[in-house]
Amino acid sequence: MHDEQIQTTIETHKGDVFYLENTYAGQVNHSIQDSYEGRGRYEELADPRYIDPGAIFDMMALTVIYYGLQRAKSA
Repeated sequence: MHDEQIQTTIETHKGDVFYLENTYAGQVNHSIQDSYEGRGRYEELADPRYIDPGAIFDMMALTVIYYGLQRAKSA
């Protein structure tokens, strides 16, 4: 998943924050984990501090979504 695709999805659903936070965040999380795997960052992919619910990858996904929402509102 590329940044432009993520931003387009966020812009499309900017009025549905529930969807973005509860459904789409999981897809963004998966994309982030794929990026880590592609870079050989396997230790993080096995670390509960990264992968547990509410952990680093979840926070990263929500940060991407909130940043995308700010961009969508300022456009």
